[in-house]
Amino acid sequence: NLDQQQRQYEEDMRNPGVREDKEAKERRERTMRRLMDEIEEDNKKKRERAKEILGKVPDTPKSRTKAMEKALKEARDEVKKMRRQQLGQAEGTGSGITEDDDEDDDDDDGLPAGPKS
Repeated sequence: NLDQQQRQYEEDMRNPGVREDKEAKERRERTMRRLMDEIEEDNKKKRERAKEILGKVPDTPKSRTKAMEKALKEARDEVKKMRRQQLGQAEGTGSGITEDDDEDDDDDDGLPAGPKS
């Protein structure tokens, strides 16, 4: 035991701060493992709770990219549905023109923007 303390002291004199760095690293790793375990346990409880409520595991995307693609597709579908409804109502009125579709001009005349004289 005395030899071990002597070796540790000599090591500390040769490489100051190394032991503290190792100890700090070990503490960080233990803390991260503990936190990750807690997060995983919380997620597991949430999945079980969702399964109880829904009767099945909710459909969760595997990646953020897939989730974004799914959200974009749903948004596009919703916009298409709304446009179809608007066009269906406009055809019922008989005019066929529902709104000013030219986005690049400031006028509300329904004409495309062109050179102003």
